[in-house]
Amino acid sequence: MKKILNQVKEIINKTWFKIAIINVGIFVIANILYSLKYEQIDDMIMYGLYSGLDGTYNIHGVYIHPVICFILSILFRICPSINWHTIFLLSMQFICFTTIGTILVNKSENNKLSYITYSVFASVCYLSLLLLIQYTSVAALLIATAFFIIFDITEKSQKNNKKLLFSITLFAIGIMTRMQSILIIAPFFAIYFIYKLANFIKNKTSENKRQLFSLLKKYIVIALITAIVYISNILIYNSNEIYKNYIEYNNLRAELQDLSYTNYEENKEIFDEIGWSKNDHYLFYTFNYGDENVYSKENLQKIVDYKKSKGEQYNLNTNIENVWENLVEQLRNSNKYISIMLFVACILAIYTNDKYKIFSGIILITTIGINVLFIVLNRAMLRVVIPEYILGIALLLYYIKYNNNEKINKKIYMILAISILIVTAYSGETYEFNYNLNSFNSYAKVIKYTNEHKENTYLYTAPALQFRYLAYSVYEMPPKGAFSNLRVLGGWDIFTQNYYNFKEKNNLQGTFEDLLKDNVYLIDGDVSWSGVYYQNYKQHIIQFIKEHYGKNVKCEKIQTIDNVYIYKLTEDNEK
Repeated sequence: MKKILNQVKEIINKTWFKIAIINVGIFVIANILYSLKYEQIDDMIMYGLYSGLDGTYNIHGVYIHPVICFILSILFRICPSINWHTIFLLSMQFICFTTIGTILVNKSENNKLSYITYSVFASVCYLSLLLLIQYTSVAALLIATAFFIIFDITEKSQKNNKKLLFSITLFAIGIMTRMQSILIIAPFFAIYFIYKLANFIKNKTSENKRQLFSLLKKYIVIALITAIVYISNILIYNSNEIYKNYIEYNNLRAELQDLSYTNYEENKEIFDEIGWSKNDHYLFYTFNYGDENVYSKENLQKIVDYKKSKGEQYNLNTNIENVWENLVEQLRNSNKYISIMLFVACILAIYTNDKYKIFSGIILITTIGINVLFIVLNRAMLRVVIPEYILGIALLLYYIKYNNNEKINKKIYMILAISILIVTAYSGETYEFNYNLNSFNSYAKVIKYTNEHKENTYLYTAPALQFRYLAYSVYEMPPKGAFSNLRVLGGWDIFTQNYYNFKEKNNLQGTFEDLLKDNVYLIDGDVSWSGVYYQNYKQHIIQFIKEHYGKNVKCEKIQTIDNVYIYKLTEDNEK
């Protein structure tokens, strides 16, 4: 018994355990004060592919590597009532922040002030990701944490194989969660190597040489892991004809919707060539492209080729004034608490540690520079920006020097900690939810209604049920088969195996003409989405059917559920 008690006491005294307790506290408070939600619908679409919601346990999670999808699909089979997707993401967040906190406190030799500093850091940064759960941000956080471990090992000139293996493991999980997230953190890898190279060139000591080559070896391992994950993903998807075609389609779709916008009036010749009207163009760029005839891979390829021929493959935000306005908006509003933390950390690092003034400035510039880069690319969403800010802050906090003998410093830190903690008690409001919706209850009501009418099929416009994930807690799973007769008229998961299963089960052709079948209904709604208010969206669908299938359509509203409407479209032979 005494041996067991000693072991327990030893664990309790471990830095990682104390940090874990702090993180548990933040997690509990976040769940009490706020409602944890996914940042976007993407995560629900993702776990819908491999959770068995429609009876399919698909390992092809599109953005998440098949290995992780396979493991999660097994867990969903064993216990389908638990949302394993959420459990996975929250677990990775917890491990990452516990790791970062342990490194920061150990660096300060367990100085009491370092625990206070970490508590402030976590209350802002950890909270932001808890309230905006998203697989992209978790992937970037995993990669950032892996880099932070490598950074710590290098700075201490350690040879710690266990820590290195842990770092590589986190990195591998990160890129398997979303490969593209490496682009968010990659500038830190590059800047740190350049910094170490410059140090070696300036002062060719054996220590600087050892650190540089040790870092290079670690980067080579990282590069090999990246190559293995990337190639294995390609091989798995290319072995399946459906997903081979899907990846090709989705890459084209993403290039046109995520990376560029093709103005209809300015590029009318290409749209005339592929037979797209202005209405077709509008439907595509509002994610309603669920007609296989019109929105085919061939047509999307023609648009991409056309843009390349004009040298307009990507639309970049190069207006300096606009970039500056976007940056200021993020620093002052949407990301203000983390921004404050970044600048405070930079001041403290420079003030307490003269040796790393230059590097602290480099970290600050790099962090804001990455934000600017994604603004230029028109991809500066919070799920992209927050993880790199977290890494930037952690790197700055790493260089803070603590002095227990200076009572005044202790008082300053205590006042700072209390002040910021009071502020962060309200900071969750910034991240809790950033969409202006009248009601979330309507989505649950709509899903309940469609499940009560399984004999029918319901196809909805993208804006109408964009926020359907709000009908459920992030911890709970929709009932199995909840979406077996309910699907969007488009979405990035179109042409996956699940899409074809839905078509077959509901006897659909995969065109908007399906809406004229006796048991197929259209769901539309009045909703604000991405700053745009959508109303009477059905008119665009009716116009589409007339333009491409030569049929006049009459529309009857059969059900109103708050701000969501269910319609029956039929051919109007009298016109």
